[in-house]
Amino acid sequence: MKFFKGQDNDRIYCKEIHSSVGTFIVVAAILYEKKKTTKLNQEQINIIEKVGSYNYEI
Repeated sequence: MKFFKGQDNDRIYCKEIHSSVGTFIVVAAILYEKKKTTKLNQEQINIIEKVGSYNYEI
C-alpha cells in the first residue's frame, strides 16, 4: 500500500483476511520506510513472506 504520489515511498505490508461471516479484513502488519526501487529485494521478500505466513486470530 503506497500513501501519496510524490511523497516518501513508504509502504505498509498487509495481509487480507476474509472472516467466516464474509467480512473483509486488512491487517496492517509492517511499515517499510523509504522504499527506493520498484523491484523487491531479499529483505522485502522476507517481510512479505513473514506477514503472509502469520495466522492472525480475529
